[in-house]
Formats: sequence, C-alpha cells, structure tokens
Amino acid sequence: MLAAFPEHFAGYDLVGQEDPGRTLLSYLDELLYPSTLDPPVNLPYFFHAGETSMPGRARRLTTMQLAMNSLIYSAMTDAEKMVAIKAWEAKWNAFVRAALHDTGPAA
Repeated sequence: MLAAFPEHFAGYDLVGQEDPGRTLLSYLDELLYPSTLDPPVNLPYFFHAGETSMPGRARRLTTMQLAMNSLIYSAMTDAEKMVAIKAWEAKWNAFVRAALHDTGPAA
C-alpha cells in the first residue's frame, strides 16, 4: 500500500491492549519481517503508549491527549497538521458541548 499510495499512506498505526500481558514487543518478529526480505522493505510504524482503563475524567483526558498526539507526531506536513488539529478541536468541542447537554437516555 505504501508503494501504491505514498501520498496517502504514512505507515502502520499500531495499538495494543497490554493489560492482558501481551505487549507490542511480543510481535517483534512479525514487525521486523518486512526488513528481512530481499530487497528489505522499510515500513514506518506508529506505536501508541499510555492507554489507560481508568474511569472518568482521567480516561477522557488520556483519550484526548492520545488523539492530539496522533496528529502532532504524525507524518503530515506542519500545514496539514494545523488543518487536522483545527478540525479535530472543532469536533472535540462539539462532542463536549453535546455531552454537557445530554441528560441521559430518553425514558
């Protein structure tokens, strides 16, 4: 995909649920496999860390920061990042406004 769509494809975005005890490190052989080919294939990976299962505010803030980090540290140009961050902030603010006005499920 990277070779076919280089202008749309920056790399592989990987998230692993580590709570059960299996970290992304356990996939090291599979992740390195493309580099062992002849010729070697260099695949850029984007790993996530810091996910939490904490309830409430801490989890929302962590989710928000992870979303922001995925934009800030992406392979996009600075101009593309600014557009993406502004769009994300608008959607986040709309989500928060809707959540604040949500009185729960209809009876």
